[in-house]
Amino acid sequence: MFRTAQPVRTPPVSDPGTGLPGPVGGSGRDRALFLLVSLLAGAVFLPALLGGWIYDDRPLIADNPYAQSFIWFTRWFTTDFWSVGEEMLNSASRIVYWRPLVTLTYALDWNLGGGSPLMFHVTNTIAHAAVGGLSFLLLRRWIGGGAAWPAVLAALLFALHPTKAESVAWISGRTDILCTLAIFLASAGFARRLRGLPWGLPLELGGTIMAYLSKEQAIILPAFVAVEAWVAAGRPGVDWNLVGRVLRAALPQTIVAMVYLAGRALWMPVRSGGDFSLPLADHGLAVLDSFGRFFELTFAPHELSIQQGILQRVDGQLLHSTGHVALGAAGLAILATLAVLFRRRRPAVTVGIAFYLATLLPTANLLFTGMQTLVSERFLYVPVLGVSLLLGDLLERQTPARRTLAFITAGAGVALFGLLAMLRAHDFSDEKRLWERELALHPESAEAHQQRIGRAMAERRYLKALSALLAFRNAMSDREFDIYRFGYQLADVGARLTPDLDRETLLALDRFTADLLDPRARRASLETTLATVELRKSAKDPGDLTLHQALLWTQRTTLALRLGDPVAAAAHLKRAHGACARCVQVTVAEAVLLAAEGDYDRAFAALGQDGREDPRIKAARNHLKQARDHRAMADSQEGPAALLARAAEFSELELWGRAYSLLAPHRDELAQIPEVAAGFAELAFRAGNFQVARDVLARTLPPPEIEARFRTWGDRMGWRN
Repeated sequence: MFRTAQPVRTPPVSDPGTGLPGPVGGSGRDRALFLLVSLLAGAVFLPALLGGWIYDDRPLIADNPYAQSFIWFTRWFTTDFWSVGEEMLNSASRIVYWRPLVTLTYALDWNLGGGSPLMFHVTNTIAHAAVGGLSFLLLRRWIGGGAAWPAVLAALLFALHPTKAESVAWISGRTDILCTLAIFLASAGFARRLRGLPWGLPLELGGTIMAYLSKEQAIILPAFVAVEAWVAAGRPGVDWNLVGRVLRAALPQTIVAMVYLAGRALWMPVRSGGDFSLPLADHGLAVLDSFGRFFELTFAPHELSIQQGILQRVDGQLLHSTGHVALGAAGLAILATLAVLFRRRRPAVTVGIAFYLATLLPTANLLFTGMQTLVSERFLYVPVLGVSLLLGDLLERQTPARRTLAFITAGAGVALFGLLAMLRAHDFSDEKRLWERELALHPESAEAHQQRIGRAMAERRYLKALSALLAFRNAMSDREFDIYRFGYQLADVGARLTPDLDRETLLALDRFTADLLDPRARRASLETTLATVELRKSAKDPGDLTLHQALLWTQRTTLALRLGDPVAAAAHLKRAHGACARCVQVTVAEAVLLAAEGDYDRAFAALGQDGREDPRIKAARNHLKQARDHRAMADSQEGPAALLARAAEFSELELWGRAYSLLAPHRDELAQIPEVAAGFAELAFRAGNFQVARDVLARTLPPPEIEARFRTWGDRMGWRN
């Protein structure tokens, strides 16, 4: 199937262009240079080695039980990469990928490293080091000539380019490394077949399969085959005859790519729903904008960011960067002109440019996917190889008089890129620093704001989260954003800042969520401790409406339960189930509601026993076990002991108001029991009766110690910054 040309016989060991004729190369010197490039390629990204989970790492790995055990092996092949939970399946922004080999490596790392991110970083670094070494062998083959050092510098340009940091230093970027590693093996296999060397076909087949199991980017394999065919033909000038020969050589891999794309379109389309089309003019500008950003990142990589070209709309109109659109148009014109001018005298220039542009095409928004950003730095992982070919050819063709200066200049440039890559890798060693830098670069970034909000929520610093939410709202004042996500977060933070005994505020929060859910209501407003927020709804509001409908109904369920209305809570929960039956928040809310009514068997059944242990499910299960134990203790005892156990049960479910209401009639007796008084005072504080808490503590503590207790309890509740 893959046979495309008659073998061209070349020496199997001494020719550096044979591609893996020995263990790693044709000669001892080439093997040494292979190791040198590999070591440098890995060493540059060591600053990220001790970094933790960042961004997509959590849903894909740390919080994804499907990527942590081999029992899910068949699932990796039958579901998409992001099938990690009901919330993601209901997300309008979800893109469907199929990458079972990547998930396999995640499971290997998880089990070898005991769930530590260190093992994942080590694997990324080693895999990229291997890619760097193989890039030297590949460029040695492509550049040709007697000297190896042009290929060394070209390979280092490829391996140390600052845009590589996103793929190497960020665990989730592994997809690019694995896919490229497989593509390099497939390309070497094709080169060996053309030269009549053994193991060519198995290497090409194996590499091809691995590439398609790693990332959709494998469809660029025909570009590699085309270059290999050009090299095997003796690197001739480019004319129509050569183009025909190269296209015939690449035809089998092209057919494979087309079959793959057709299969994906039929069984697992990249976009499973939603309208992501653009008007023709907008689409053209988006493509030019994308190319402009790629050109800037390739030749002048500065202000590196995981959010290159954030998609933004104002009044329904997509915003474009005029500068990048102009750069894209000018860059395409210049590269096309150079490719035509040098097609005969310096064909490597034409081939390098063609390869660079061809490998950019799949990620240049020709088919608009509606991603949050126009481009990503990791999309340049392979295309930079075309620029490396240009550099290698330039160095190889230097006269002896100019060679030293050319090598020094190229070496200095590569060293500078390596330094930038090392600094960029350092950014990924600390998630908080990474996102604060992103926010400084892109104050308009919804995701950077969301990361700041999420950190504050995870740290139970709800006032800080509220402040971050309001800052986000102000930053997005003239841009469209997901008001349902924002509204849910605002209601969630407001509920966490409100004690159960503050019924007025809880009712206001319920009205706010009800207005967001009511299609007839044109606005929803809420007065918070820091500001009054008004959200105006329209038919064109973007966002994941279905998902956030479920979350908003869940919020109403929790509020009704805290307000002591289990009937309303059950009704709201039914609506939440209708929007997203298996969303984790919905499941947890159902379990808490059932437990509050004493039905622990159904509560545990609601959490499920399918082997999937989302951290939120696990935490809820632990709380329910403690609550059930307290319930059993209450049932086995009488008098004050039973009452205290029942209060402990509701406290474990974080129903502080219900717990306090059980004990409040007996506060005078409880205040006189030293081993119980402090706990009762804290319960009164959590429920919102601060005066009772103060009065109980005042029996044994001086005012400064009372204030210290209040500060401690406020921190536990997340009511202080």
